[in-house]
Amino acid sequence: MSLASAHDSQAPASALKVGDWDVDAIANRLSRDDQSTRLEPKVIEVLVYLARHAGSVVGREELLQAVWPGVIVGDDALTQAIIKLRKAFGDDARQPTYIETISKRGYRLIAPVRTAAPEPQAARLPSPPAAPTRRPRLGFVVAATALVAIAAVLVLAPETATRQGVAGGSLEVGSEATERPTLAVLPLSNQSGDAQRDYFSDGVTYEIINALGRFSGLSVISPHSIEQFTARAPSPKAIKSELGARYFVTGSVREAEGQLRVTVELSDAEKGVVLWSDRYDGAGGDLFEIRDRIVKDIVGKLAVKVTRLEEQRAAAKLPENLEAYDLVLRARALLRKSDRVANRQARALLDRALQLAPDYAQAWLEYATAERQRSIFGWTEDPTASLQRAEQFAQRVLALDDPGSQAQAHGLLGVVYAIAGKFEQALMEADRAIELNPNDASAFDSRGSTLLYLGRTDEALAALQTALRFNPAGRGAGGGSDHALAYYTLQRYRESVAAADTALARYPDIAFLHAIRAAALARLGDQDAAREAAAQVLRLDPFSRASDYGTRFAKPEHQAHLQDGLRKAGL
Repeated sequence: MSLASAHDSQAPASALKVGDWDVDAIANRLSRDDQSTRLEPKVIEVLVYLARHAGSVVGREELLQAVWPGVIVGDDALTQAIIKLRKAFGDDARQPTYIETISKRGYRLIAPVRTAAPEPQAARLPSPPAAPTRRPRLGFVVAATALVAIAAVLVLAPETATRQGVAGGSLEVGSEATERPTLAVLPLSNQSGDAQRDYFSDGVTYEIINALGRFSGLSVISPHSIEQFTARAPSPKAIKSELGARYFVTGSVREAEGQLRVTVELSDAEKGVVLWSDRYDGAGGDLFEIRDRIVKDIVGKLAVKVTRLEEQRAAAKLPENLEAYDLVLRARALLRKSDRVANRQARALLDRALQLAPDYAQAWLEYATAERQRSIFGWTEDPTASLQRAEQFAQRVLALDDPGSQAQAHGLLGVVYAIAGKFEQALMEADRAIELNPNDASAFDSRGSTLLYLGRTDEALAALQTALRFNPAGRGAGGGSDHALAYYTLQRYRESVAAADTALARYPDIAFLHAIRAAALARLGDQDAAREAAAQVLRLDPFSRASDYGTRFAKPEHQAHLQDGLRKAGL
């Protein structure tokens, strides 16, 4: 069959052949000889649509409308589908033999397309469905939020992706080893007393969904799927059965005369209990600017809360039930202890996770964090080698198809390069992390660390405070030392002591925290307390010297400032 006529045949799904590969769109598989690759349903739909138009350029907009009818997704959804197809085919984007990118236009399938003998009608591949009629309220959403909200790819949970027909993230659909929690954000109710303002509360709902979609650890139900709940309040059981969601968010928006209040509740769909709630107020200035700030705050805190809940769920599982996803959650919780033994245990769990899922981006990311910890806190005989492994593992994340994890990988690389003295490269990575996910506490935490080493301390403190606002527990991989050090560098010694005390309440065995506290107390003239803090440093690290500290600062005066304070404390 010629390339030009392939799309007219409406070939049976199981009979379609692209190049050397057989395409089974019913089972979502490509096969060749003894090779078989399972792809997500939407990725297969992209391939079939291109095959039906083989030899012709298919525009990006046409593909998006054909494969995701009635669903608002970012361009990245299509880009990731093409990447996955090329990976499955072993194709090279620069010298393609299967899919050619036509700059600023779209894609063209250039491989031969053939069909076998027709199969029974039941096996035939249906044409892409027409876009369903959209309800009026979501129509307003597109117009109201087009400038700010169409950036993130919306994904469904593995357990619902096939049923709902929305592309998932980088993890294989239905993979039990890496199953992520599913979150449904139900339409926030308009409490403004004016039905004409429905579009505003819809806009807030839409932006929360899009922003949460940037987190690789979450699967978020698309706006199209939750639209049915605009006119009815479903029970938790209905949310679980109809959407397959493990958690759901409800809330309300009240806005009038420049005043805005947003309330949100996070609930467990299976147990029907509220897990967390909060209220956000904004006043003055531009109403849409207030909305954006509140949404950013909500998203950052929600992502952290769901992560904590998932870690607790994993910890409650029996050992024989552990799989890659749960192993990574346990490892992440151990790494937040900032303890040598916990670090070793976390690495053992991550080894097991990577045996189950070798391309699991979050596992490599946590391993990079573990190696960074070992290097920073001196839990290894070769800190340089650990830092190099952290860089290597983070770079591996960037090579994997997981945009959500890539933001965190860029942030971690920023810290690694700052420690290594590659300051310009460090700042580029830190900025890239925030660009990819401006709602991620870990990205802000990493950017704050990078700026701190660079000597841009005011900016560093602002980033660290944003991370702390998203994650009030403040249990980052650095153990809270960056906050205390930033205040010390700014000569805000009382705040430095307070930050160190807060962190030490959680991590009493981090020598660096005691060192910062000792230097700050010495600067305040409390010599007895300073010497006591210095003694704690030596208890934890008997060979510690003042000259060991501050060596990663780009500015010599910041290094000297810290070391002089430690000498005043008697170290």
